[in-house]
Amino acid sequence: GSQVTVSAQDGGELARDSRLIPHVRPMAARRRTLPLPPIQERLILLSQAVEMVAHRVSPSLILVGPPGLGKTQEVTRTLKALGLERDHDYFLFKGYTSARGLYETLYRHNGCLLVFDDCDNALTDPWAVELLKGALDSYEVRTISWLTAARRDGQVPPQFDFTGSVIFISNRLLEEIDEPIHSRSLVIDLQMSRAEILERMEGILPHLKTNATPEQRRLAMNFLHKWAPHIEQLSLRSLLSVLRIIQAHPRNWERLASYAVTR
Repeated sequence: GSQVTVSAQDGGELARDSRLIPHVRPMAARRRTLPLPPIQERLILLSQAVEMVAHRVSPSLILVGPPGLGKTQEVTRTLKALGLERDHDYFLFKGYTSARGLYETLYRHNGCLLVFDDCDNALTDPWAVELLKGALDSYEVRTISWLTAARRDGQVPPQFDFTGSVIFISNRLLEEIDEPIHSRSLVIDLQMSRAEILERMEGILPHLKTNATPEQRRLAMNFLHKWAPHIEQLSLRSLLSVLRIIQAHPRNWERLASYAVTR
């Protein structure tokens, strides 16, 4: 098995001493030398990887890519297609998590499929990084420890064998993530060029949950193709913003859209 230990000697809050934890600053991963497959193929590969983790063929997956392009939606869609129900068959956690919070979450949901979404601070906190190295490792059983006198309430043990599986979704670039973390997992990189983002939008457009008519959807997509070079953070949020403007001002929407969405 694999074992990771987080320890401190002070009996209070964890000492922020870089000597206790190696690689406090994440080591930059080596850049990919091979070209990425087309985005539609990567989405298929993503579904296959999620299925492997859900069926415990692989214990962990790291999914990276820009925000607002449906990474979480693709993961949950695949889990739903597999017949899995949130808060029963898998658990989704979003937002900030401390290292201690991560440890307790891994313990309380041990044996389950855990999906961490936008918990990017766990990739920069050195204590959380050490825990993730254990949780994401390729062994079936991973021993995780929190050996500090702080916050021992008797409910969470200082050490346990983690048998769950983890999907970690991040908006970071893969090369910004500590290599010992992503080298332990399946990795799917959904970084996209502007052309690929527009292609992704075209695929999602007919299924987007909105009251916009097919004609309004097409107007919005044409607008984004035209103005994409001037939109700083091109994403599905851009598409939704333009659709809302078109619905609110169907006769004179383009001037407002070009002012509100572009930078």
